[in-house]
Amino acid sequence: VNRGAHFSLIWYGQNTGSVPLLRGCCFFEQVGNTTDEWTLTHQVWGPTSKFWDEKAANAGPEHMQGDVQANTMFVMYLEFLAPTGQSGIRVSHWQLRTRAGLSIGKPADVTVRIA
Repeated sequence: VNRGAHFSLIWYGQNTGSVPLLRGCCFFEQVGNTTDEWTLTHQVWGPTSKFWDEKAANAGPEHMQGDVQANTMFVMYLEFLAPTGQSGIRVSHWQLRTRAGLSIGKPADVTVRIA
């Protein structure tokens, strides 16, 4: 990825809890000690069944979102702006959090080679 370029990734997860993750309840946030400035410019997430539905996708991102029932899969579309620092391998740590700030699951590492 070039410095300062936009790139996106798809992240799959599963709600292993006993209650649904309600639409709009959560967001992906950078956590841990990372010296690079990463910007998450856009995120859309929802149940896998709805996320990959062609009619929902054509209708816009808001139609791809929805409640994620307990023990079901979900998909997150994440769009980043790469850091502008030195080239090389960059690792940043991200975690799903509730609007109240509670962490869900373990942090995920995003590893990118900056050109």
